[in-house]
Amino acid sequence: MMHHPMHLHGHFFRVINKNGDYSPLKHTVNVPPMQEITIEFEGDEYGDWFFHCHILYHMMGGMARVVSYDTPRDERMKDFPVSNLIHEADMFYSWAMVDAGSHMTGFNFVASNIRNQFNIGAEYGWNKNIEAEVTYERYLHDNLRVFGGVNIENETEGSLDEVSTTAIAGIRFLTPYLFNLDVRVDHKLRPQISLSREILIFPRTAIFGNYEYQADFGWVNNLYGNNFEKEVVWNAGLEYFLSRNFSLMASYDNRFGAGGGLSVRF
Repeated sequence: MMHHPMHLHGHFFRVINKNGDYSPLKHTVNVPPMQEITIEFEGDEYGDWFFHCHILYHMMGGMARVVSYDTPRDERMKDFPVSNLIHEADMFYSWAMVDAGSHMTGFNFVASNIRNQFNIGAEYGWNKNIEAEVTYERYLHDNLRVFGGVNIENETEGSLDEVSTTAIAGIRFLTPYLFNLDVRVDHKLRPQISLSREILIFPRTAIFGNYEYQADFGWVNNLYGNNFEKEVVWNAGLEYFLSRNFSLMASYDNRFGAGGGLSVRF
């Protein structure tokens, strides 16, 4: 899903590509998302060598190995396995983002280790539409996780007096072409499916979009489920990255309307 600058200690290696005999000589090579790179090197530096991604939290998350050849494994490795080098994989790392726009304000907080993740999200429109969600996720696979939590939103548009809380559970899957798919159901037996994606179209410019469809068959309030209702939420926008922590953004949301503002990541 991400770029990985892979580094092999103690060696220079040749990146095998279309240049044939003139393929470049490197000690670190970037592996782009969804791709693979082939390297070759002369094994003339016997011993144990560290091979890892140069993005620190990727390495600490497990993207690291020891490469050994032409020698018995160093006895000291028995007392200091690679797992000790990445013991921080079980530590929780956190990040947050705030979107402050002329039409709405959003907040997201994520705390995650290698298999578990906690999420807090909230959106408040200046038309007094509000929605908040707290979930716990468990990664079953790199691209698949199950989750459960609660969703809070106002029942009547423009009013904060009537707020409903529903329990939710479902799965989240990172599809081919990096679409985020969310399939869930709440305790009122209302199924919902959503799809979102952000695409970097220029080095500092990205477009993004999200589509949600929720169906209410009336299975809880009506034994026969005759009063079918649906709700569709969608938004799309443009983001320009000023720096690692700040972006300018403009978007349209069918609940909040159009507007723009500043996005802050920390």
